Amino acid sequence: MKTFAIGLSGILTFLLPQSLSAQALSAASDSFSGGDFANYEPDLENGEAVFLAANCASCHGVDGDPTILAGGQKIETKFGTLYSPNITTDADHGIGNWNNDQFLNAVLLGQKPDGGMYYGGVFPFASYAYMRPEDALDLRGHMASLSASDAASKPHEVNFANAWVLDGWTADPVALNMQNNPQLARGQYLVEALGYCGECHTPRLNGIGFKNDRDEDRAFEGESGLLGGYAPNITAKRLSTYTPEAFVTGALTQGLKLNGDPMTDPRMRRISAQMSGLPIEDRAAIYAYLTGSPLDVSNLPPEPRDSSIDPVVEPQTVEDLTGAVALMGRVNAYCEAQDVAPSDLASAPVPSVNPALQSEVDGLVETHCRSCHGPGQTFQSAFYTGDLRDIARDPAVVIPGDPNASPLYESVASNRMPIRTKMTPTELQTMADWIKALANVTPPATSAARPAAETATAILPNFAGGTFEEQMFAASQDLLSITELNRPFIRYMSFANIPLPEVDCSLDGALRNPMTYLHAGLNKFINSVSRANDLMRVQPVANTDGSLVRIDIRDYGWTIEDWQALTTAAYTSGSADAGWTPEAWADLASTYPFAVQPDSQAILSTVSGMTGAAVPILRAEWFVRHASQSPYYDLLLRLPGDIRVLETRMGVDVDSAIQRGSVLRTGFVSGASGVSDFNRMLERHGLARDGYYWKSYDFAGDTGEQSLIQHPDGPALVPGLSSDTDGFEHDGGEMIFSLANGMQGYYLSTHEGRRLTVGPTSIVSFRTKPIGKGVEIVNARSCFDCHANGIIAKRDQLRQFVETNSSLSLQQRDALLNMYRPQEEVDAAFRTDAGRFTEALHELGATEPSPDGRPVSLRAPGSAGGGEIVTYLADLYFETLDQEDIAREFFMDTETFANRVKGIADPGLRQVADTWMRRLEAGLFVTRAEVEDHWAAMLPRVTRMSAMNHSTASVSTDHGSSAEILVNALSQAAYSNQQEFVPADNSYRAQTEPADTSGHPLTLSLSVPEVNTRVGDLLVFDVSANRRCELQILYIEEGNSVEDLPSEIFGPRFLEAGEIRRIPDPRSGLVLRFTSPGKGETMLAFCREDGLGAHRIDPAEAIRKAQDRYQPLTKGLSIEVVTQVEQSAGSSALNAVTFNVAP
Repeated sequence: MKTFAIGLSGILTFLLPQSLSAQALSAASDSFSGGDFANYEPDLENGEAVFLAANCASCHGVDGDPTILAGGQKIETKFGTLYSPNITTDADHGIGNWNNDQFLNAVLLGQKPDGGMYYGGVFPFASYAYMRPEDALDLRGHMASLSASDAASKPHEVNFANAWVLDGWTADPVALNMQNNPQLARGQYLVEALGYCGECHTPRLNGIGFKNDRDEDRAFEGESGLLGGYAPNITAKRLSTYTPEAFVTGALTQGLKLNGDPMTDPRMRRISAQMSGLPIEDRAAIYAYLTGSPLDVSNLPPEPRDSSIDPVVEPQTVEDLTGAVALMGRVNAYCEAQDVAPSDLASAPVPSVNPALQSEVDGLVETHCRSCHGPGQTFQSAFYTGDLRDIARDPAVVIPGDPNASPLYESVASNRMPIRTKMTPTELQTMADWIKALANVTPPATSAARPAAETATAILPNFAGGTFEEQMFAASQDLLSITELNRPFIRYMSFANIPLPEVDCSLDGALRNPMTYLHAGLNKFINSVSRANDLMRVQPVANTDGSLVRIDIRDYGWTIEDWQALTTAAYTSGSADAGWTPEAWADLASTYPFAVQPDSQAILSTVSGMTGAAVPILRAEWFVRHASQSPYYDLLLRLPGDIRVLETRMGVDVDSAIQRGSVLRTGFVSGASGVSDFNRMLERHGLARDGYYWKSYDFAGDTGEQSLIQHPDGPALVPGLSSDTDGFEHDGGEMIFSLANGMQGYYLSTHEGRRLTVGPTSIVSFRTKPIGKGVEIVNARSCFDCHANGIIAKRDQLRQFVETNSSLSLQQRDALLNMYRPQEEVDAAFRTDAGRFTEALHELGATEPSPDGRPVSLRAPGSAGGGEIVTYLADLYFETLDQEDIAREFFMDTETFANRVKGIADPGLRQVADTWMRRLEAGLFVTRAEVEDHWAAMLPRVTRMSAMNHSTASVSTDHGSSAEILVNALSQAAYSNQQEFVPADNSYRAQTEPADTSGHPLTLSLSVPEVNTRVGDLLVFDVSANRRCELQILYIEEGNSVEDLPSEIFGPRFLEAGEIRRIPDPRSGLVLRFTSPGKGETMLAFCREDGLGAHRIDPAEAIRKAQDRYQPLTKGLSIEVVTQVEQSAGSSALNAVTFNVAP
């Protein structure tokens, strides 16, 4: 490469002011007016220098040509998406009509010509305030010499709350120290005024709950800022570890990091390209100011003649295998339309609740409500607590402005809820404050009130796949291409009822395609429940835009019986092999609620007949949501009820490996795990075909035998430990193991190895409480979320304790250190196992490149939060539904659905439909649970089809030519659609008379003075009810026993209305004392008006049911009692409180 030496004759060096050492820089503060600079003649050469140093083109330049400042660049921030404006001389869309005062006010003070303010978080006017007005006007003169553009500026995508945050982000300029050295003074002007380096590289202090004010005491130390990326440390200390040329030439001209690697941030690469136009003297001055020491330019090596920045090698792209050709044509047209969409389509900001208060309330609902009432949870239909924005709009939960009228608040204030750990008075007041604040929030506009936005988005459909008939026709056509011998094993999954993910037009190719994310989620999941040796992608069906995909169940090692169980909840031999009893299976297996009776739709009947399946098509989001947890997850992978059985199948003898010390272990002290409060240990075993089996040892405490520091070997259940020490006593574990195809499976167990469907929260839970998912760890649904890229690497913390433990003999220490290996060995195991998993993901097309080019699991669309892709797809099933979503549930458009529900003859269903429509027209929503409850009964009343009766479902036995049968079916469908609509069944449905619930339902209050106690403390509490009822009190020691407190302790069997009963009854002479430590122990009170009788809870039966369902005792028993309360129509009640008992 040719080089040349740069002398001191760089012309631009002398254009910027050189006499800055005479005085300290000061910032502009007063608005410019009166035309002081009206006749100013700009210096265009100096203007060009300012243009380069101020990096104007890095944000406003059109990619590929930094001389066209038309803007439009998308700037993703933590508080919304902003777009750089057009700042060319175009009079209509740029700044051509501005006078000099307006330009100075904008650049130096952030003031818009209309009096508003720009967002200082992205427009650095707080730094530009130090710029000399003459330099700013020279800059304007240079900009005026560039090409004009008539591209309209795009409106920002920022809601009211985020706009409030961004408005307060700008820091006030402060006086800077005087620099007596001319080079440092010049560097200060370039860094602080023109280059605005501190805006990104200086950490910020907290202000009004958000980070905004710059921490000048930590100037340039690096910051993860508003834009989400990380601006690195450029302090003197860090710069001194590299050569000056690494910064002066590498960073400021070649787009290189200080270590010589290419910069990956596009904006920093553009800034580097701009700075490369500055002479070396200016770039050296920047370095001198940052380091605080003058730099002799003559000591720098010659710079390359060609200072252009080599493009970064693009990381591997995501291959588009969805078959969504027509859809992508519309998506691309949509994106082109957005480029020219008029600015008046921006919606007006809507008042919102203080974000900090909203976040705090969301945390309360997450902790206390969603584990039972959240999306997909046991009691979601009784009281739905999903997304907080939906709660705020649901009058069945919240009445804005009136806490006392809000069922959510009242249920807590009356001490009825939550049934375990109660809210504190402060937390309850926070909830009340939030409800009061909702009175000032304007509800969102309905679809009818948004015509302008609709004109811009009409080109993009909300759903793909066409009508129900078109889906069935595509499936039947697909089946015709498959040999008759293979058709019985062909099944389909559909995305047709899922609203398409929001399109990000800044992306290209597959990542712009909304189907990419849906396919990736399904491919990742279905191969995670595969018993086959090889990976297999789902196959898109032609002419469905990827909304229908084909699978061959043999590719996943499934049987026809497995599909039958999955779609009809039938108990099969596979259910038994997975360790489920018929009773437990019937209790837990969800019946697919959207199955259509095949003979009620001619084309579906053809598909059903060709495959031999009563339910040949399954909704993909329902499948992922329900098959990712028990009992279907266990069925598909044939996971047994005891981990030792699974270990034997995998060829692992865990006890023997521990006894020999031939395991790899890594441990963490309390608080170091993302799912456990206490110490935790991971243990690795090898499997055949380079597979892996990791199991954790989890604890409900960290003292005594539960301390890994004191007892690093174990568990105590394993005899003959290689270290000859006393083993630890753990409470349970989580297992991760590689499947034959390279994916991985998950398992939860008690310390004895018995399967758990849900981890006891006293041992493991989501410590970060992902919003909307509850805190419980559910196997395996929760595991996908955390282990998006396989096993999570952790740094060992126990080896050092073993090394320094003087109570161990040399032989004991060596035996332990043989298992607690050096960190580099642990890291190598993590890398190898995670790499095996991500390689499998890459083969499935479910990855995207990381910043360094490695394949990692594809994330959900940015509009959905960018989370783990399987979790994203599963959670879509429990999104609340608007009017278009509801109509799609019944395979029609909104207008058709609205008309047909008016003709429902059944008064009960008609009332349900009318309620839905009124709510939707008011901008409210319908929950998934409501649709599930009424879909089967409503389908034949609004369509020509009937819902499947799973007990009588049959498949056509007509064995004629498949093509002929299909033609006949098409004829029937065509003829039917030409006739006046007549529903399949519009008969009156007899209504069951509801139980008399006049008056207030029975409520039970439970009051304890302290829930965090110690061994030896006495337990005293009060209980009361609003009506007379017979009382039963149970005490649950998680994982051990259920104690039915004898009636002698609480006195008379019946609790009188309004009576406050002190327990133990002082007259009994008995006391209750905590005798052993424990976390998450629960006392549950149950009361029934007409006496307990046959409804009394039998502790032994409750334990048996919980064990059959592989549930923690507390959860299993709570579900049992809550079910009884729900069925009693207000005549029974329960309450509960959870204790933590310290030693």
